Amino acid sequence: MTHPLSHRLRSTVPLLAVSLLRISLGEPHSTSRTSSTAIVQTRTPPLHSYHLITSIPYRGEVGSLSVDTAHRRLYGVGQDIIDIDSNRVLPHPSSLTFDTYSVVFAPELNHGLTNSGTLFDLTTLQALATVHAKGSSEVASTYDPTTQHAFVWSYDNAEYKSVYVVDMKTGAMIDSTLDLGGRPQAGVADGRGLIFVGRENMDSLLVIDAKTLIIVHRWGLGACKHPVPKAMDRVTHRLFVGCMNGLYVVDSNNGMVMTRVGEHYSGKICFDPKRKNLLFPDRSGRNVLVVVHEDTPDTYSTIQTVQLPHTSEFATLDERTGTVYDGDEDTPGAGHWIHVVAP
Repeated sequence: MTHPLSHRLRSTVPLLAVSLLRISLGEPHSTSRTSSTAIVQTRTPPLHSYHLITSIPYRGEVGSLSVDTAHRRLYGVGQDIIDIDSNRVLPHPSSLTFDTYSVVFAPELNHGLTNSGTLFDLTTLQALATVHAKGSSEVASTYDPTTQHAFVWSYDNAEYKSVYVVDMKTGAMIDSTLDLGGRPQAGVADGRGLIFVGRENMDSLLVIDAKTLIIVHRWGLGACKHPVPKAMDRVTHRLFVGCMNGLYVVDSNNGMVMTRVGEHYSGKICFDPKRKNLLFPDRSGRNVLVVVHEDTPDTYSTIQTVQLPHTSEFATLDERTGTVYDGDEDTPGAGHWIHVVAP
């Protein structure tokens, strides 16, 4: 007669073997979201491993970095433009008679707009028009493809509350009267006609209808202090919002905070839609670029930190290659550098 315990052991051993096999293969365990402020855990890196490949010196001060993917140029590096295929500073073209500290692109129009108000041709770098739309060199303008308008966050009036709306076809001023109620910090377009913008020292996020220029929502984000939208996954409708107490993930459909990624405030945040990775400088003093993977729309894993030579704050992404260009802060005695980090 078979003892009941022997039967129980025989039925348990195969399950134990499967569990051990899963552990040896590194199969991730499933998790459930228990809190809107849960911090993601570090796990084994996937196939894409990032590394610092070079550092490029440049003149002047770093502005808001941006990549013109089609023409392979990096803007926002003082008085220079960098060829991102050769990682070299381009000779200063005679057609370039304006500053490029911050540039927003309308790729389908082949036009760029500087935060000093110059509309120019992205191929020839020839100025096409000038508009009175003064923005900050450190706060990037936002382009809405549904209206083909640029939103230049005001930086030249006493209150700093307004936004200049510029036609990217002609350079004409569309509007300059929309009062945001506070100094704008950054904006993100969802590609469907909505603009998300944060304001300095305010704990709510504004949602603007790009066509009507009406503020349609004012979202408080709970524990997120001084929210500034930095990037977006337009497929999963997730906003990545930099706050004074971490990086938060917000559902762009309803303003609900889904989770928190890390404890430290992030400067510029890049999102790679191809690899589903978030990349941002850690401003806690560690001099690293943090890489976080979007496992699901509401689950994130820190997969790598890349050591950088100096403290950094500004970064941008070449979506074609996944390469990140990271601009260091003004480090005494170290000069100015763009650190190139590639997968």
